[in-house]
Amino acid sequence: MKDHFTLGDLVNNIAALPIMELLLFLIIVSVIAVLAYVQFKKDTFDLRWIIRDDITKRPSLHKLGQFVALVVSTWAFVALTIRGQLTETFFAIYMSVWAGATLLDKYASRPIEPMVMPKHDD
Repeated sequence: MKDHFTLGDLVNNIAALPIMELLLFLIIVSVIAVLAYVQFKKDTFDLRWIIRDDITKRPSLHKLGQFVALVVSTWAFVALTIRGQLTETFFAIYMSVWAGATLLDKYASRPIEPMVMPKHDD
């Protein structure tokens, strides 16, 4: 058993992908290359907005987690669709997770109103 992973292993694994998954992989790599090119060539384009909090302008673990989860779950969604294995259950879970995450984020970021205790006449 090999104890390391080589570039040749990566190339062999990519070459073994079915044609639709290979096409998806090439599209993703192309999109990343275009985004990187635009990031370094245009002063008005900034990829940091993907992970930066809109209010504090600092990196947000929540936004980074959402972005990574979006990429991974969308990859799984597309891969299952290509293979004809997408079930209604996975689709419902996929949509529920993203709708739920959005609702939870809106709920967590709402302004907190102070609790007012009623006065009692003693």
